[in-house]
Amino acid sequence: PGEALAGLRLAGSLWFHWYACGAPGEGLHWLERALDANPEPTLERARALWVAALLLTAGGED
Repeated sequence: PGEALAGLRLAGSLWFHWYACGAPGEGLHWLERALDANPEPTLERARALWVAALLLTAGGED
C-alpha cells in the first residue's frame, strides 16, 4: 500500500529485460496492473505506456 507509483516506475524500468529475454506477456501483465493502480498522468505512466506498446509489438498479447 502506498507504493503504487514505485511499482509503476519499476515495471517501466524492466522493459529491456522483458523485451530481450522474450517475455513480453509477463511484462504486459505487470504493466497492466501497475497502470490500473496509477490512472493519473505522470512521467512514470507515460513511460509505462510506451513500454506496453513496445511489448505488444514484440508479440506480448497471448
